[in-house]
Amino acid sequence: MSINIGGIDIANTLINNELRIAVAEKLLERLLLYAPQGAISQADIDRFRQEALQELQRKYPEAGISADPPTAN
Repeated sequence: MSINIGGIDIANTLINNELRIAVAEKLLERLLLYAPQGAISQADIDRFRQEALQELQRKYPEAGISADPPTAN
């Protein structure tokens, strides 16, 4: 039995994301060892975050994913 919220299988998504994040962290650490200083700028990081957010919004349109923090009613 799984829990679904906004069309997202929470348990499966959590486990898959844990694995993907761990791999990405190890890859990034290795790449940064060999990259010249300043090869990745804050503007690059901001752009990557925006692109990732847009991908999630397309993938899970029912989830109401936003970069803005939720407001209290």
